[in-house]
This record gives sequence, structure tokens and C-alpha cells, in this order.
Amino acid sequence: MRCRVSLTSLVILGLFLFSGCGAGGISAQPDAGDNGCTSVDQCGDSNPCTDDACIDGKCSYSFNQAPCDDGQACSVVDLCLGGVCVGSGTSDCDDGNPCTTDGCDDQEGCVHYNSTLACDDGDACTVEDSCDQGACQPGSGLTCDDDNPCTNDSCHPDSGCIFANNTLACDDDDACTQNDICSSGSCAGTQIGCDDDNLCTDDSCNQATGCAYTNN
Repeated sequence: MRCRVSLTSLVILGLFLFSGCGAGGISAQPDAGDNGCTSVDQCGDSNPCTDDACIDGKCSYSFNQAPCDDGQACSVVDLCLGGVCVGSGTSDCDDGNPCTTDGCDDQEGCVHYNSTLACDDGDACTVEDSCDQGACQPGSGLTCDDDNPCTNDSCHPDSGCIFANNTLACDDDDACTQNDICSSGSCAGTQIGCDDDNLCTDDSCNQATGCAYTNN
């Protein structure tokens, strides 16, 4: 038995086949390959240390050396290396305060803890300065007494003890001198005369007792 195919049926079949064909072939989608990518947006791996690409329907990832953040607050100069973000060096956390112990926490960054170390408050007239509450506190006053009556003793915050010569009256502990006075930081007097105008005595002077007259 012969089947008759009408012209109308052939036209419908032709339209159906034509509607599935594009200018470059039947498939409107390129070959996705193993990864099935059609654009680089489908290949993002969220890794800043790789350059993502879609090549011939396959995702491609190549290492780079871009700046990055390794998530460690204490590292500096973070750069990608072998697909991983690596930090080099350590943050300089020195706050210039001798009364704090400086460090770095990978989460918080620089940290500074108060210490109780010995320090220098910058005043030359104090001694045994120490740290308290993050600041250098002055210690006891510096003693500037040089036990010399011929100097005026004082202290200057910048230079410390000062011993200035004076010209005060003094005692040189020599019984053979008189009118003792300070000069150039020392006490000195003029020699006393022990001549008793007696030819029958030998006249002399003892530093401890003064004039001595020995019968001859």
C-alpha cells in the first residue's frame, strides 16, 4: 500500500528542521569540555593568587604574584607564591615607649603591655626611676653634697650635680694659718707669725696646736 505525503506535511517538516539550525551549525552552545565553562565568570575559584580563564570550554588557573592579604595582622609585604598568599617580615610595633613591652598579635595587630622596668625619666637629678602605668616615674632625688665647704652644691635636670666654687670664709684645719678663705674650690689661709721676740726660746708652729715655744 502506498503512503501519500502531502505537500503541507513536507513544508511543516522543513520548518521544524530549519528552526533548529544556526548560522554555524545545529548546536547554539559551544562545547563545554570537561568543566563545561562558557565564560570566565564560571571559573572563579575565589583565590586571589590565581588568574582564572575559560579556554576552549575548560577552566584554567595559573599562579600569579599579585599583592594579597594573608589574614595575618603581623605580616607585611604579602605576595602570592605558588597559588598561596605569603607574608614576609613582621610589623614594626615599637611605640618608642620604654615602659611598654611591644608585640604583635596575628588577630589584633600591634599590642603594648605596661611594664615595671627601670627607666630614665629624663631628669638627671633623680635616680632609680621606674615604669608605672606605661610611664616613667621619677625615683629619689640625687644627692649632690661633695663635702666641700668651698663649693655651692646644686643639681640641674639636664646635667646633674653642679659644684660651683665660692669665696666663703672657711677653716683649712691648719692651726698655723689665719684668715682662711675659699679659692678655686679649696680652703687656704696666710701663715701666722710665732716669733715671741725671746732669744731664749725656739719658736715653731704645729698644724694641730699652733705656735710652740721651746726653751733653749
